[in-house]
Amino acid sequence: MLRHQVSEAEACALARAFWEEFSHLVPPKAAPPSSQFLRMATRLSKTRHECRFVRNFADYGLAADIPLSFYDVGLKGKHPALALSDIVKCFDQKNKLEVLTQGHGEREFKQFWETWRLVQPKHPIFLTHRGREEQCIPVCVHCDEGTTLKKRSIMIIQVEPLMGKGTRKRKSTQDEPGCNLLGSSVTNRVLWSVMLSRVYSGKKLGNKPYC
Repeated sequence: MLRHQVSEAEACALARAFWEEFSHLVPPKAAPPSSQFLRMATRLSKTRHECRFVRNFADYGLAADIPLSFYDVGLKGKHPALALSDIVKCFDQKNKLEVLTQGHGEREFKQFWETWRLVQPKHPIFLTHRGREEQCIPVCVHCDEGTTLKKRSIMIIQVEPLMGKGTRKRKSTQDEPGCNLLGSSVTNRVLWSVMLSRVYSGKKLGNKPYC
């Protein structure tokens, strides 16, 4: 799985360097499954088509097959996104619910909502999910504007569990669950959608914030 700090070009270059140095050690009749992946990345590096790297992940079991949903968000056309219900269903099928639970269970979730009730006793969760709060994973929505490979602005909208493995200074325990800061973002964040700045900003739109 790619870390968010590594570009597709860098990943392909690393795979190419490794394959060119060690490919002669791979038995031709008993090549490991990873050899095909390394060959693919090497080919993309040689042909300068590294942008296609991620498209091949599903063929090697490195990407989840989550269908796209389309929503009316006030633009000319409907905007594509990954429905949270589809994400949870896929995680469950692939035994990857750890991305959402981050090692916590019903005890910690119940404790969280009991504490949250002191802050917001009229929160909708206490009406909609009354009596089963321990089965509700607290999450938050995070929006952040980054840049594409062409240095253009892009809005990244993601969902992240509030409870995680803690921080480098204070790791999470069962008695004292920590926040969700440890680990790579691809293992503790869930992408909802992305949006290029040209559809929500610019002179034509008066550079107004998108709401």
